[in-house]
Amino acid sequence: MKNRDGMCDYCGDKIASQVDHISSVSDHVDSVLDGTITLGEAEDLANGSENFADSCGGSTGSCNQEKGKKNVDDFPKKEKESKRISRRRR
Repeated sequence: MKNRDGMCDYCGDKIASQVDHISSVSDHVDSVLDGTITLGEAEDLANGSENFADSCGGSTGSCNQEKGKKNVDDFPKKEKESKRISRRRR
């Protein structure tokens, strides 16, 4: 975990205990299937450090559980969201 004092990048209210993909791994798989990128490029995008967020998790109602496989744009913005997440929104 490497962010703001160990707090969740999504809500900023709870201690981050898990690492989450900001963009869903499945988003990159779709790009491979449609020929936009190669499988190797998809793996690099999905597993690059810039695609990870520190997230509260492990229980119902946590950001990691609530977000699930959704892309960050499909996850409701929270008041104390980190700049790391805000920059990734379209």
